[in-house]
Amino acid sequence: MDAWLLKPLTLDQLQGVLALWLPGPASAASNTLVSAPWPTRASLVETFGDAHVVDQMLTSLLCEAREDSAALERARLALDGPLTAERLHRLVGSLAFLGGAELELRGMSLIERVRAQGMLLNKSHLEAFQADLRAYLKYLGAL
Repeated sequence: MDAWLLKPLTLDQLQGVLALWLPGPASAASNTLVSAPWPTRASLVETFGDAHVVDQMLTSLLCEAREDSAALERARLALDGPLTAERLHRLVGSLAFLGGAELELRGMSLIERVRAQGMLLNKSHLEAFQADLRAYLKYLGAL
């Protein structure tokens, strides 16, 4: 299993994940990212069935995501490709639970790019990802 999506999912989300993993031109897969709206508190409660469960989940996952984000920053600054890929992998898992489909797909793509091309060629992509991740975690923290 190389990827997964939470239900309910849209056709665009499914298409975006399939484009990343199905054979085809590498450039087409890396540029096919889904721009899905960020979840609302109501949509998270609808997905997980209970406001209390959502609160507990957000608290726990946001704490872990912030720690992983800080570790990703340290790995990126140290130009440590394996640790960067590891932290991106952990963040992708958190983002899947937190409803960040577009960031999740970008994270998966970045893992592959860092492994294949190294850190220096992906510096700007990693910086942009981290800036967007910080904004997303701030948004979720306010839910």
